[in-house]
Amino acid sequence: MSRYYPAWNGIQVLREDLITFAWSEPMRDLAAKIGMSDVDLRKLFVSMGIVARPKG
Repeated sequence: MSRYYPAWNGIQVLREDLITFAWSEPMRDLAAKIGMSDVDLRKLFVSMGIVARPKG
């Protein structure tokens, strides 16, 4: 069964979609798209149990 994650604006997001997002581009580019730092985005992924791309 898929697990939903709440977003800042109340939209629920599937775990699979977060994983796809996390691996789609470098972390700094993803963070810029949503208006936060890459460090904060990585911390958010870790807190949700989402494995992000390695650095570099």
